[in-house]
Amino acid sequence: MRDENEIKLKRSYWQGVFDALKSPDKSRTDRSDKDKITAEVWLASLDWILGQKEESASLLEKKEENKR
Repeated sequence: MRDENEIKLKRSYWQGVFDALKSPDKSRTDRSDKDKITAEVWLASLDWILGQKEESASLLEKKEENKR
């Protein structure tokens, strides 16, 4: 990543993905759970690069059991 603006743009994209998958009224699937985790990891990484978080790994949520 070349500059801070590019990093912020990527962070905005992944925040949108995370927000879309976070909606409780959507049915959860293994795929959506994996996509949500991927978005969380990207957000944590980009926050760390931007200096917004120091220990981001401890902020990731644990995967909940599927309630089907």
